[in-house]
Amino acid sequence: MSLQLIDAVQNALKEDSEFMSMLKLTPSSSSADVVKRFTKGMEPEITVSKDTVPHICQYVMPGRYATNPHGVRR
Repeated sequence: MSLQLIDAVQNALKEDSEFMSMLKLTPSSSSADVVKRFTKGMEPEITVSKDTVPHICQYVMPGRYATNPHGVRR
């Protein structure tokens, strides 16, 4: 489920031309170029350098969904 969620988010981001331009990419950029800017996990497998920044690391952290994140009781 986590990998499917990450894939879905990444696909949505890749379709956003304005977002992709911030990463110096286009929606039609090659997979090799996209891999330089997106990591599916907490740590990139590439060396992050001036040529690969900005870089997005996508991951899912286990936890409980909070319907009341501020702790306010009703």
